[in-house]
Amino acid sequence: MNVLGVGAHFDDLELGCSGTLIKHVNKGDQVIMLIVTNSSYKNHSGDLIRDGDIAYKEGIKAANIIGAELICMGYETFFVPFEESLTKEINRYIEERDIDIIYCPWVHDLHRDHYYAAKNTLMAGRHVPRFLMYRSNYYDTEQ
Repeated sequence: MNVLGVGAHFDDLELGCSGTLIKHVNKGDQVIMLIVTNSSYKNHSGDLIRDGDIAYKEGIKAANIIGAELICMGYETFFVPFEESLTKEINRYIEERDIDIIYCPWVHDLHRDHYYAAKNTLMAGRHVPRFLMYRSNYYDTEQ
């Protein structure tokens, strides 16, 4: 089985469904972790909170622990678009890898990046036989 896990940021998949991804790997499934952003961000004062290079290195370590292939799309954190170009890019991975199951963020998540990562993935993966969502945060959602 070919499995695609989509996260808006490095750590979303790890927090939301890493145990499930590890189960897939242990069953012999091919697992791909697709991260939409570079995960770098600053606070409102412009102070660096999370360095993108460090986040990427942590993502590589996490993917190695899980046993998954890691792909980073590199969109800017807090600016994930809901647009055809991103949907097509995700769809390309789905088609090239013959994906059987998708895990993506909960579509009613109030974090903008999570929400749009989910919406683009829903559009791209609408024909995938199994499509599940996870929650990677502690705050309330729309539903």
